[in-house]
Amino acid sequence: MSLSHASPDGLLPETPESQGRVPEVPAVAADMPRQRFPFNARKILRTGGIVLLTLSLTGALTALVVMGRAMSDLTIRVNTLDAAFRSGQIGQLTTNVSVMEESLKVLERQVATLGSLPAAVRSAADEQASLKSSVQQMQMTDSETRQSEALLQTRISALEHDVQQSSAALDEIRRQLAQKAAEPEKNRAAPEPVKPRPAVAAKKTDRSARRVPMPAAPFVLTGIERRGGQTFAVVIPRGASQISAMRLLSPGDGFMGWTLRSVEGSRAAFFTVNGREHRLQAE
Repeated sequence: MSLSHASPDGLLPETPESQGRVPEVPAVAADMPRQRFPFNARKILRTGGIVLLTLSLTGALTALVVMGRAMSDLTIRVNTLDAAFRSGQIGQLTTNVSVMEESLKVLERQVATLGSLPAAVRSAADEQASLKSSVQQMQMTDSETRQSEALLQTRISALEHDVQQSSAALDEIRRQLAQKAAEPEKNRAAPEPVKPRPAVAAKKTDRSARRVPMPAAPFVLTGIERRGGQTFAVVIPRGASQISAMRLLSPGDGFMGWTLRSVEGSRAAFFTVNGREHRLQAE
């Protein structure tokens, strides 16, 4: 119900005088039906205020209790830290922090090193490629060396064959020399009658011999060889018996002051010395 239906007397506070008085009930009211009095709003507000105040006080007390417990825990922690500081644990903690800082610096240096790792990897890859190229070049050089060895082996075989032929030729020359040395002895054993020759012819022969002296070559022509479409004259210094002293001369090559001009067949060669041409026969 609204407050407009309440009577003015009902809104006024009760006083002792009003409590002592006995309300006079008109005679007509006794005959009227009983009416309901409206609610007392002031009591409701008063009761609500009391309840709200009670709740506020309860909340404040609860907050105080919680804060008290928090303060107690904080006090315990402070006391614990104080005790730890006094017992030296704080110093150990500082040491641990210093160690952790050093470890952090080491990790930072390692991270910086790892940052340069890609460049190192690229450099290693470049070096690997260079090594592969070097290995390939070495393999190519090895193959070329093997080819050179094969060619040298072929030349050595050819030289051995030539040496064998030269040895056979030398044996033949020695045999011929031995035969020539034996022939004068036979001629001495059986001398032939000497025929008289004209003195004029002998004088002419002596003069022609004096005019055209035949110098002896400082080497011996041992033979003529043909290799790869080229012709070589094989010579060896006189008195030398070692195979390493033998030389292969092609037209235009010089040896001991003598220059090879040309080759005749397989047993003779033409040399020039001091502007003159001389024909040497293979021995």
